[in-house]
Amino acid sequence: MDAERDDIVVLVDEDGEEVEFEHIDTIEMNGNEYVILVPLAEEEDDEVEDILARIDALVSWANDIKTYALQAALGGKEWNGWKLIEGRSIRKY
Repeated sequence: MDAERDDIVVLVDEDGEEVEFEHIDTIEMNGNEYVILVPLAEEEDDEVEDILARIDALVSWANDIKTYALQAALGGKEWNGWKLIEGRSIRKY
């Protein structure tokens, strides 16, 4: 880990191995506190593997959305928070 995180909890499993967990939340119920933890490495690995399996389709989908939005904006559609302007680049080196 590059930076120390204060939301990481280290527990020791039944084999004596340290396992890192991310602290998600602490809730109180019936006078007891319960901590919600997610295994850190597994979560990150699973997320990366899931995204890698779909990355090409996600990039293609995002590009399709950008193309659609641009074409609609050129046709007069207004998107909240976005503005279509004709750009002209003048660069001096």
